[in-house]
Amino acid sequence: MTEEAKKLGRQAVSMYCQTDGMYYSLLSKREIFAAMAMQGLLADSMVTTDDTKTAKLAVIYADALLEALIESTP
Repeated sequence: MTEEAKKLGRQAVSMYCQTDGMYYSLLSKREIFAAMAMQGLLADSMVTTDDTKTAKLAVIYADALLEALIESTP
């Protein structure tokens, strides 16, 4: 994973809370991408790997997406 992709992946996604008018950093982009990839993997009934392998595969997909985003940036 390139340093530029690592930097992009560490950026936190912020959320504005209307209740108290504050911004909160929740998860990094990499964590969100990995969670989304894992959700998709687990939704596939054909996936029969154990939890550890599925989690590692989700992180691999998240890293690949970060790399692709860097490569496609003008």
